Amino acid sequence: MNRVELYKKAKKNLEEYAKNCGITTERLKTAYYNPREYDEHRYKSKKSFYFFLFCEHLADRQVMGNIVKFYKKDNDHLVTQEMLKKLLCDWNVSDVVKMDFNELYSKFEVTTIYKSKIEQYNNTVYFKKGKDIDTKNEKERNKKKEFYTKMWKTYLCGIYQMAHYLNEGFIPCFDSKFNKCNNILASNLPTSEYLFNSKINNEDDLKRCLNESGKIAKHIKGVGTAVLCNWLKECGITFLAKPDLHIMRIVRALEKNDNLSEEDTVVYMYNWAIELKITAYELDRILYLYCTNGNFYMDRDKTISEENLLAMIKEK
Repeated sequence: MNRVELYKKAKKNLEEYAKNCGITTERLKTAYYNPREYDEHRYKSKKSFYFFLFCEHLADRQVMGNIVKFYKKDNDHLVTQEMLKKLLCDWNVSDVVKMDFNELYSKFEVTTIYKSKIEQYNNTVYFKKGKDIDTKNEKERNKKKEFYTKMWKTYLCGIYQMAHYLNEGFIPCFDSKFNKCNNILASNLPTSEYLFNSKINNEDDLKRCLNESGKIAKHIKGVGTAVLCNWLKECGITFLAKPDLHIMRIVRALEKNDNLSEEDTVVYMYNWAIELKITAYELDRILYLYCTNGNFYMDRDKTISEENLLAMIKEK
């Protein structure tokens, strides 16, 4: 099956499934096929909105997501987001950069989220092969605590670096132990105005855009091509798709090439979307929702899945 036929069949199946979940086609278009709009009543500026989206999507990685739990709820309160909103000065980058990173992290260490998790590790008894590990032996729990701490440091350091980039146009560098490298700044970076207002007319323009934005990903902890593209597309750069594992497997199957890179995938999605006369963002959403079993937070249907989509590619 060629890629145009694949898209049409996947979209038809997905929208039929969504309808059965009580989600109208119009709802799909407004809530799923387009980025969120800037809400001036919720965010003080567009820069604050973009910063919030970065915090959201930096946590949107499998391991990091399980640690940060950006969408965690407690009695209808988004507890992680509320903690971060306070820690990050209501998403105001100009206030965040007034702190040094150690000050920011010290404020995190006294939050309920951090303290309760560390207490949980301290009170956990680990078992191995049916035998109780000596609770006086701290090796296992210390290993888990260190990993939890490292993931949060990586996440907050990436956020801190992005705050500087959005506010000042440069990125402070940190070593592997999160010590700031004095007088070392990542400069000669594309401006945020360039990122958020990029216009492209062809594949070469897209490749230049990826090359420029890649300079940012190179210097911010926890950020690669997938995270950066995901963030930028949610900021309204709809000619970009996120080259996550689901999308890459589909594109590689269509091209019969398992060596395609993340950048190759972004370019492929751009050209595929042009052929369909839609945005790469919409194409990304349709394929992603299909690959994740119609993840509308409803009951899942196994006929809407990545495996099903890959099987369709093989159809005559």
